Amino acid sequence: MKNSEIIALVNNGAAAFTNYSLSPAHAYKAFKFKKVLKKAFDSIAANEQELPKEAGIEDSKAFDDKFKELREIENPTEEQKKELEECKAKYEKFIDLRQQLLNDDTPLEGIKTLPYEEWFSLRYENKALKLANGREVEVFPDWAEEILEGVLWEAPEEE
Repeated sequence: MKNSEIIALVNNGAAAFTNYSLSPAHAYKAFKFKKVLKKAFDSIAANEQELPKEAGIEDSKAFDDKFKELREIENPTEEQKKELEECKAKYEKFIDLRQQLLNDDTPLEGIKTLPYEEWFSLRYENKALKLANGREVEVFPDWAEEILEGVLWEAPEEE
């Protein structure tokens, strides 16, 4: 699964869903999915924390402040122009590294799929989940259903 999809799922509450409506065997599959998803998300977040250093940025706050200051100078000196170009290069490298990270795949290993009926119950149960921050979300909207087909749930057999 793409890292950007994992991030989107977690940001939409997929690490906080409930599975009370599922049978015990399928509830465990959903629990295992949540556990693996959280672990993948934590790994991605840790890798993301290293990106500024890889781009040559030691202190992100100081870099942002300096970059902003340099961009606001109306008539920069040659030295300021050079420093601004260096900042732009570091920023662009950071953006490229982050985009690569988002496009990378992280396998979600050990996940077993739910039958569609169980998936439907899980999705319905989590259509209005209140997160810890007070925000109410539909954990598995249509875009998430598409991402998770074949990962968390399987389509029913055609008759």
